[in-house]
Amino acid sequence: MRLTFASSCAPRPPELTDQAFLDLLEQRTFYFFWDRADPLPAWSPIDTPRHLSRASRAVGFGLTAYPIGVERGYVTRADAADRILRTLRSSNRRPKSDDPKEATGYKGFYYHFLI
Repeated sequence: MRLTFASSCAPRPPELTDQAFLDLLEQRTFYFFWDRADPLPAWSPIDTPRHLSRASRAVGFGLTAYPIGVERGYVTRADAADRILRTLRSSNRRPKSDDPKEATGYKGFYYHFLI
């Protein structure tokens, strides 16, 4: 049996121009990284379980999204700078070794660049 729904069940989204769509996509992408950042220990974007100590790829994407958010007026420069500095300082303080399961980096490279 196939179920069908009347078109009146869900309102049709408004038509967007290409530019309006890109602006909305850009804003939502920025807030994906901004809103999901974990304030403990250092505003790192979350995409891996908290118990994993190594840096995730989301950190790099978040760090590049924050200046774009400032440029577009989504957040203040001071808020973005604070978050960037906390993230970098936290990453710098984490252990470095040749064991990717227990450390965040090896010889200056963070594991998300190596794997």
